[in-house]
Amino acid sequence: MAGAAAHPAGQWVEHVIEQAPETVRGIVNQLAVAPLPEDRENVIQGYVQGVIKAFVDLGLTRRVADAKSRLQRLDPAADPDAYGAAFAELLSVEKERRELRERV
Repeated sequence: MAGAAAHPAGQWVEHVIEQAPETVRGIVNQLAVAPLPEDRENVIQGYVQGVIKAFVDLGLTRRVADAKSRLQRLDPAADPDAYGAAFAELLSVEKERRELRERV
């Protein structure tokens, strides 16, 4: 998306949408046309950071749910290595989400 700045003002959204994963293209489009809640630059920065943090948190929450689901399907007695790896992944993602939420 580094090339977005090289596009004319009216085309950067299309470039970002082209580069974005399918799952977020609709959101990118909605954010591009949504009015900003404030016009002061220092407030806009906080707003954008909050939106990005919320998206990252949502992704991490989904990864936690996936990791828990995977862990529940494993039998620790039958495959302790796979269970241990899945448990470590769950702890890692939960730690990442917790650290994100603790950031100001």
